[in-house]
Amino acid sequence: MRVRERIANLIPLVFLMCLASILNGSLISQGENNFSYFKWGGEKFSIVFNSKAEVVEARIGQEVIPTSKVTPILLRELTDVFSSPNILPNNNFSKGLNHWYKKELAVYGFPVLVVNGGLDVLFQDLSQNYLGILFSETFDLPPYRQYVVSVLLSSDFGFMEEGLTPLLRIGLQWLDGDGEVIGEETTLVPEGVTSCTARFTNITRSPDEAVRARLTLLFEWRRKYKSCNLNNFKFHIEEIYFAPLPEEACWKPITGTLKKEGQCFVFEHEDESVRIVVYFENRDPLRVSGVIENLENRERAVEIAFSLPLKLEGWSWWDNPYEARVISEGNYFNVVNSLSVQGYLPISLYPVSYVSKDSMGLGYFVDLLNPKIFVLGYEEEIGLYAYFSIGLAGTSHKKSSFSVEVKGYSDSAWGFRQALEDYYNEHPEWFVSELNLVGRRVEWSGGKYGCMFQQASLQYLSAAKEMTYYDGKNVYIAQYVLPWEAGPPTYRDVKDPAPSYGEMIRILNENLQEEEKQFKMAEAFNTHAEVDCGAWVFSKYIKGPNYRPEEWVVKIPLNTDPDIRGGMWDYTLEVLSSAKENCGKTGVTMDGVELDNFMARSRCLTLTVPQKESEDNGLTYDPNTFRPALHFSFTAVEYLEELRKYLERESSDLGLTGNFISKGASIFGAIYLDAIPFEANPFRKFNWGKEELIYRRFVGGKKPLWISLTERKIEVKNPLHRELIQEYVDESLFYGMMPGFYAPFYEDKQFTQTFGQLLQRAFSIYKELFRANWEPVTLAKLKDRELLMERFGLPPGNIYFTVHNTGEERKVAEIEIDNSDLGITSLEEIWKNRSINFQISGDKISVKVEINPNETLIIKGEAKEGRVKPAGTVTQQPPKRPRLGKESETGLMKQILMVTLPVALAVLAVVFYVIVKAKHGKQT
Repeated sequence: MRVRERIANLIPLVFLMCLASILNGSLISQGENNFSYFKWGGEKFSIVFNSKAEVVEARIGQEVIPTSKVTPILLRELTDVFSSPNILPNNNFSKGLNHWYKKELAVYGFPVLVVNGGLDVLFQDLSQNYLGILFSETFDLPPYRQYVVSVLLSSDFGFMEEGLTPLLRIGLQWLDGDGEVIGEETTLVPEGVTSCTARFTNITRSPDEAVRARLTLLFEWRRKYKSCNLNNFKFHIEEIYFAPLPEEACWKPITGTLKKEGQCFVFEHEDESVRIVVYFENRDPLRVSGVIENLENRERAVEIAFSLPLKLEGWSWWDNPYEARVISEGNYFNVVNSLSVQGYLPISLYPVSYVSKDSMGLGYFVDLLNPKIFVLGYEEEIGLYAYFSIGLAGTSHKKSSFSVEVKGYSDSAWGFRQALEDYYNEHPEWFVSELNLVGRRVEWSGGKYGCMFQQASLQYLSAAKEMTYYDGKNVYIAQYVLPWEAGPPTYRDVKDPAPSYGEMIRILNENLQEEEKQFKMAEAFNTHAEVDCGAWVFSKYIKGPNYRPEEWVVKIPLNTDPDIRGGMWDYTLEVLSSAKENCGKTGVTMDGVELDNFMARSRCLTLTVPQKESEDNGLTYDPNTFRPALHFSFTAVEYLEELRKYLERESSDLGLTGNFISKGASIFGAIYLDAIPFEANPFRKFNWGKEELIYRRFVGGKKPLWISLTERKIEVKNPLHRELIQEYVDESLFYGMMPGFYAPFYEDKQFTQTFGQLLQRAFSIYKELFRANWEPVTLAKLKDRELLMERFGLPPGNIYFTVHNTGEERKVAEIEIDNSDLGITSLEEIWKNRSINFQISGDKISVKVEINPNETLIIKGEAKEGRVKPAGTVTQQPPKRPRLGKESETGLMKQILMVTLPVALAVLAVVFYVIVKAKHGKQT
């Protein structure tokens, strides 16, 4: 047979093979009339589901990962957490102190205990220390591992806070079959408003070997606090609740069906109480998005999870870019902080999680445009998860959405950092800024030390006049706004006792009218944070802050929802309008807006939810009562969106910055900022340390990061203070942050003579690092765990490696740089002028250099050529996503096409085959 004839015979075969490939797509096999297996993912990472949406196979590259055959969509219902019988003996003290035992410590006092419809705990003399323990008798544990601990509590002062008032610490001792204590924990520390009987709750788990338990009540007061200036203090325990979680409050895989719809697989589940629709999108990274709908006419609290049921024992869970823990049997892994000042509502610190084994890895990414209370983690029982804490309304709008992205790594040497870089590349607009703060030519004397901006309350004409001096020196001037909280005058001297909660409410009501005369703030108090008994939340009592040093101040969290008429948005517009008017009168240029305490008072919620808010943001739940609630971080993001739009309408040059002192949900707001300034104090360990700084380094991305040292008492002749300042400057530069000080220091001759040269050099180095840009992947490794490293810069040009010694001894830093994509030709240390030894051999550079404790070195390399790409500058058109929770006409058309298109293609294939064969027969 001639070659041409053979090719002609092969054409139909090739066509049919292509057709089979099209029909197969992501489907790897099919049953009669129904596809029965679905492959989600590609060569680097893939999951195979059956038609019930159960995971039947997981692969990273060619490596098969052990997995359980369950659905990756899990649900637990927390609405009826308190339905299980209380198993704590004499839990309401109706039998006096029977079943309870006191342990008094000789050097401490023990509060007076009085049974009075519960238990009164009286601290009669706060000039002495108290530390007493009340033990319950031991009791048998049901065959469960998760338990709820709750207390009903009130106090005569109306507020409880460590350092301000005596505290109650509720703990548990876990015992084995022999009665030996095998574990102890502090489970619950009630803090916050206790003016009425408030509930405080937490969920805990027991060790696997525990068969009995004992509950402990620790009463504590340290006279050194003396913060509240009270003579005595009393709180009342009405009841303590301890019970296993009910069955519905434990994680359960949701059954359902899986079908293909366009480029998605769609999972659907519906029963008499809930409807869940989840979309599995085939893209890079893979995306899971869904909607949960309440079908009951009651309020509910649920948690829904996407959890790959992988067996990852022996893998590593990354807490942050520096620290990983080996996953072991029976343990669980996450990194969280609480988003409630009145209880424990966890949220993951990072919107990225990562697990790895050798060069394999899996990353989860959370969408920062869709604020949710989320936790990323791993547990042996349920796998690698992302769960979302959701409140569902009982009427009207009863839905909530969630989403997470998943990416697999079959050959990654850089672990969590590689995942961070990919997150930057996927969403570059969240981590870049066009604000040219660093390149600004400032003529003020503080400018040469790095102080290039001032904040001012320009709504006052006197402040605007004061700023004319700085405006003439081209200093960046930001309008000061504090929208998240209120602290109206109390007129209570710090030498007097702090006002009780009841007194404070009276003082606030008396002064609201005065506040309303100044700005439209008063209405915001009508949408305050609240506890379950309806009381207003106070997030903090402060004794003489620096701006009101002689007065007691209370911090009241406010709802910044722009939809509230007369609320904080209207207040902000009033402030900005007055500032604009005063700038016109004085000739001052307002360069931007500075938000103080950025979202720091957004760690609270309200149980009073306007209908529009449940539609705008969705809800979470109160972690003490498990009732649906609106979290203030959600409305804070709405406020930031509106403020960003307002500034862009006014001028494209106006910047938005915020004093970034909080962690958690503030990551959702940070993407609207042009720079990340924040207050810190290594003298007092405020906002300072590796965890704090690497978190802000990640949040800042390629935006300017500026630190303002809050310490006001710097003694330039004190050797310890000089050492602390040097360490502060060193550690700031290590992370690529500008170390700053309280503005008057820059005009203090003694201060500038002592530290001026250091700060000028630091500012010069900072500008080099900032212009080079931070890159998450270091492309370099250190042999010593006490040494840390970051990289700034790309080829061609200068590349910087910052090295920091966290240890207490002088070390030799041995660094190995992967030069294959950098192309570095020379190296030098530019901060300490330290001599270094380096050797370039092929694609590797070996470096040795000595480094002192708490010291930073900055190694500068010149790279003429290189192939490595920057993180966070890749732009791409996002794929169109299905409309969540809606059955659309386009969805129906897709289903019709799914059925008809394969049939049509098959008919065309047959017709084509017949034509080709007929033609070939004629020629023969």
